Amino acid sequence: MTGLVRKATLLSVCGLLIASAAVAGVPSGATSSLPPGNTIYLGVFSTAPPGPGLRPTAGDPANFFLFTVTVRDLASNTVANATVTVDFSGCTDLYVSQNQMAGLSVDCLSHTVTGTSNLVGQANFKIVGASNNPNGANLPAAPAINPNCAEVRAGGSPPDYTLASGAIVLGRIGVITPDMDNQVAVGSADIGSTVQDVLYSQTNPPNFFRRADMEGDTDNDSADIGKLVDIFLNVLVAGGTNGGSCGDPLGACCSLLP
Repeated sequence: MTGLVRKATLLSVCGLLIASAAVAGVPSGATSSLPPGNTIYLGVFSTAPPGPGLRPTAGDPANFFLFTVTVRDLASNTVANATVTVDFSGCTDLYVSQNQMAGLSVDCLSHTVTGTSNLVGQANFKIVGASNNPNGANLPAAPAINPNCAEVRAGGSPPDYTLASGAIVLGRIGVITPDMDNQVAVGSADIGSTVQDVLYSQTNPPNFFRRADMEGDTDNDSADIGKLVDIFLNVLVAGGTNGGSCGDPLGACCSLLP
């Protein structure tokens, strides 16, 4: 009997070890970290050579639109070399640039941008894109019930888990677009569109436009207009220009998400 108990105990321990090994390196939505407030800003390009902000190369997205996804497994261990994808296919009236920062890949058919986590499990993104919202004060073409329209997915370190064998959904994020009209990045026209979105939200509740939520606080008010003015001035200072969007002559956009 004692031998049987020992065998049963050994099998149980082996089973636990196998189960632990099976989940090691597998990303978990419960322990991974998304950007603060589950919110991201789509960036703009510099349309001029490096300016006063000492941007290293023309065309590099503005640094203040950097966001990070930290990938962890169920035991809260960070996962290096994980494939991390931001899927914008659930967003509407949106352009994603075909040209992104080094280290990111773009699939215009699926409207996804993909990167890889580093040795501490962090995947860093500076994604360039814009809204198709030149005049403001209009609902998106297909308003989403969930304002967090983009989905973040991850695969783990091969051979434990890869996107080829499936993907773990880490969560959903809201997408703020300072470039409202997909032209000349952040300018006075974008401020006008944001003003109209804010006014429309105030007079037509419960409509809420995450694209105009410049503060990232899940409402549209006058403070969002002020924040966009700050972004406009920061882009001017950081790049020596008001930047550029994928809709500019030198840019290239994926097809518009209707």
